[in-house]
Amino acid sequence: MGLQYTLIGNEDGDSNIVVFVPGAAPQVAHSSHPNFDRILAGAIDGDTAVVELFDSAATVGQRFERLSERVTTKNGRLYLDGVQVDNALATQVLRFLDEGVDNWAPLVRFFENVQSNPQEHSREQLYTWLAARDFTITHDGLIVGYKGVAVQDGGYYSISQGKAIVNGEVYSGSIPNPLGAIVEMPRDEVTHDPSQGCHAGLHFGTYEYADSFARGALLEVLVNPRDVVSVPTDSGWAKARTCRYQVVGIIEQPYSSAVKPYDYDDAEAYDDDAEWGDDFDDFGSSVYDY
Repeated sequence: MGLQYTLIGNEDGDSNIVVFVPGAAPQVAHSSHPNFDRILAGAIDGDTAVVELFDSAATVGQRFERLSERVTTKNGRLYLDGVQVDNALATQVLRFLDEGVDNWAPLVRFFENVQSNPQEHSREQLYTWLAARDFTITHDGLIVGYKGVAVQDGGYYSISQGKAIVNGEVYSGSIPNPLGAIVEMPRDEVTHDPSQGCHAGLHFGTYEYADSFARGALLEVLVNPRDVVSVPTDSGWAKARTCRYQVVGIIEQPYSSAVKPYDYDDAEAYDDDAEWGDDFDDFGSSVYDY
């Protein structure tokens, strides 16, 4: 008896496929699985190798020979500098493969930035967000985020009142977000509890989420994964809190690709070597953003 499968759908349009291959345990995949279409096609064709597609990390392990020597695989798992990578990151690698991206430098830098986040709970929440959302990164491995702001006297300002450092200067009230600015605050003043929805921190979100808050303008911002502190659960992982971001410019539609098209004007948009503001000792209260 060869491969057999069962496909079950529900009224919400979701599906589950169960594949039975002789000599292997039954494999189950929901329609949200990144390999679902290929699993279904393989099952229809009776290809017993389809079982290898159920484990995202294992699939990456088989198709990852082109990546940097820093990224390795062992027993179907993905590693960066010898440290096992969360499966959410492996899933994003599959997205790169599906889009035909063959320049792995952005993804390697992204991995490095995630691993440089100093807090384990922040990395864990970031993994949850990565698993729930498609996203775009820059060639430097930064997250492309979106931020809804208010337009006042021709300038762009945070919708909520608070305190933050913009290009090294402390501001209180509505925080200015001029194009090209670095906006930051002390990391230890950003709320790390994901169950706290609207709370202290600098926020960015998905295009749809940020657009729903915009009062006159929607900004593209760049966020280093190392600076992400928490991902509130109240919004369905549609926003995140960070201690730092770079304002890039006005944006009118979201990016759909895994890697943002390279723009030489943005090449130094988010300087990893930039110094934190000098006024942190006198910073005081945090920003409640959005």
